[in-house]
Amino acid sequence: MNRKLDEITCLVSLGITLVMVGHSYPAVSFVNDSAISFLFKFVYSFHMPLFMFISGLLFIYSTRDIVRFDYITFISKKIKRLLVPYFFISSLAFPVKALFSSQAYRPIELSFRSYVGTILFPWSNTIIFFWFLPTLFLIFLIAPFLRDKAICGHKNLHVLLTLVILVLYLAVDEYSIPLMNLSGAMSYLIFFWLGCLYCLYKGSIESYFEKRLFLFFSIVILIALVSFDAKIGFLSFLRACVGIAMSISLSKYLVRRKIRIFSFIDHYSYQIYLLSWFFSTGIRIVFFQLLGLGLYPTAMLMFVAGLFLPVYLAKFIEKQMPSMKVLIGL
Repeated sequence: MNRKLDEITCLVSLGITLVMVGHSYPAVSFVNDSAISFLFKFVYSFHMPLFMFISGLLFIYSTRDIVRFDYITFISKKIKRLLVPYFFISSLAFPVKALFSSQAYRPIELSFRSYVGTILFPWSNTIIFFWFLPTLFLIFLIAPFLRDKAICGHKNLHVLLTLVILVLYLAVDEYSIPLMNLSGAMSYLIFFWLGCLYCLYKGSIESYFEKRLFLFFSIVILIALVSFDAKIGFLSFLRACVGIAMSISLSKYLVRRKIRIFSFIDHYSYQIYLLSWFFSTGIRIVFFQLLGLGLYPTAMLMFVAGLFLPVYLAKFIEKQMPSMKVLIGL
């Protein structure tokens, strides 16, 4: 068993589970409940920075031993991996959402102009959480440069570059340049870079994450930081970093204790991210808005359906329709 790979797999599965918690709300009033509201603030404080961090970690992990880095091949693979599913699934979802627009939180009109807008401006996308895909793609455009500085650079350069990227995070409004979420890419770059650094320095620092006291105190500190509900740039950064550290520590604990609570969804996290909208939204419309099921039962159904049904669909496509695998990121 490759424990390091198991820890990364567990970390990814934990991350997508948190994402599905954040996406499983049948009505805005659901998150106004004080306990639920805190849970959502807790999850949203770090779950997407965690995915950027994991992307940086995996990028260095998979490329650090490559002597001659082929930029064109690399970007071509990222287009296939990120942008092809982005365009295909967004296009598939657009007429569905337009048809049921009266039941949607963000109604859209069935027109070519509206469709183009949902593609070019990710925060207006039919599936709003797809903003992550073009954002990560833009980061990957400069990732080879970061790789060179990470692998070949001195520690002092690492510190300097970290400070520069952190200033960029603090200075840029995430929503200021909406085209392909360019400002979001500049904002989230810091977490991708920290993932790169973690992969490089993992051997010398991971022993701290393996301590149970570290896990306990990271949870306590994050709860305290989330309870201090202030929208301050550096505080948001600190919350995200503590949440990422907590997630790493929890993943290590689960793997070390051989607790395989994510075994069914392991290796299908990306497909859950891409396909869960169809299932969770369908559950919300049918059970909550049409049949009048309560908020909490609907939320549970949305969570379970969004987390597990995409895995069944992905496995079916993998076996029965292999030519379509690229369309769902397989």
